Amino acid sequence: MMTDWSKYPFVRMLIPFALGIWVSIFVVALRLSHTFLMVVALALLVMAALTAFLLKHQRHGWFFGAVMACYLFMAGYSLARVHEAEVKRDYYRNFQTHASYYVARVYDYPTERPNSIRTVLDLQYQFGDSAASRPVSGKVMAYFPKSDTAFSLHYGDLIAIPAPIREVAPPLNPEEFDYRAYLGRKGITGQVYLKDEDWIDLQTNDANPIYAFSYRFRDILLASLQRSGLSDDEFGVAAAILLGYDDYLADEVRKNYVAAGSMHILCVSGMHVGIIFLLASFVLCPHRRPFALHFARLADD
Repeated sequence: MMTDWSKYPFVRMLIPFALGIWVSIFVVALRLSHTFLMVVALALLVMAALTAFLLKHQRHGWFFGAVMACYLFMAGYSLARVHEAEVKRDYYRNFQTHASYYVARVYDYPTERPNSIRTVLDLQYQFGDSAASRPVSGKVMAYFPKSDTAFSLHYGDLIAIPAPIREVAPPLNPEEFDYRAYLGRKGITGQVYLKDEDWIDLQTNDANPIYAFSYRFRDILLASLQRSGLSDDEFGVAAAILLGYDDYLADEVRKNYVAAGSMHILCVSGMHVGIIFLLASFVLCPHRRPFALHFARLADD
């Protein structure tokens, strides 16, 4: 029996919208200007409105649907293009020849790697000896050596870093993982390695209070997991499943999950696990204690 897609308008709208996003990301040869996108989107929107007003008979519904599909395709394409760093007018690489250093904000929570501390920096301002300061945009991946100075970094801190910022190297082999494209889809277009003497802490924090609270609460839960007696690999898996935090997940464990076809288990949302825990507690707990009490005790441990 064939599916009647007319009963599922959301799916019919989602397909062209998602296709536009896919084309914007993966079809590199097609790069349309913002002016062209705005003109085409406006023309399609006007055409759809006129079609709905003039062609009211049901047999002309396919034409209205085709116009709307084209409009949704262009909307998805435009949305993905807007989030690309290179298309922004204040993109830092457009002015880097005059840059001496940048003021950057710690955009992500610094994480400890085997040989370094890694975080994402969001560039805010550019300063140069022969040019006036100017606001810029762009994100770079930053690596710091393990030291007390680097460990003191927190989400939202403003720091000064030197220019220039080198690009991410492309893959050397045809089948090699394209790390540059992976970072590019996250809006990260450069990387730097900063020694302690290369950067200056500006003693200013510009953190989003909601993100800052979530990071602090995640640290409380991670500390509780560490005190629970889990081994290194068990702790990494538990942190990935419960909190979505995979920095403690060993590479060997990742490879084993991929080889077993069970990598999706590590992608389970902590919210989903929390819902299951809430239902199980409600059914199995004899006194039906509130969910908040469990987290209160977890934080006090």
